[in-house]
Amino acid sequence: MKMGFMFITDPQLPGGPARPGDAPAQPLSALPVGGCGRVVSVDASAVDLERLEVMGLCSGRTVSVIKDGDPMIVRVLGTRIGLAAALARSVRVQPETSPSSSKEEP
Repeated sequence: MKMGFMFITDPQLPGGPARPGDAPAQPLSALPVGGCGRVVSVDASAVDLERLEVMGLCSGRTVSVIKDGDPMIVRVLGTRIGLAAALARSVRVQPETSPSSSKEEP
């Protein structure tokens, strides 16, 4: 049985709605090399959503850019992941000015 994923944002949880003064969400593909952000939404097919979730790339997670281009290489939970440019454009992130500690929430 296939299961779909739905991203629900809660203002009390990381990745919730933007607070005043926060930079607006942008596509992951727009982050520069070395930049990081917190995933706020993913607009992709159910198959791609499931694949990203399994790799740890889901709402609330911090992601940092290792290499831009196609594929784009990002780090999530200490693991490097290669994403096609089109898929990277479907992931919306809230840019962070500096990486939060090296410990990411599971």
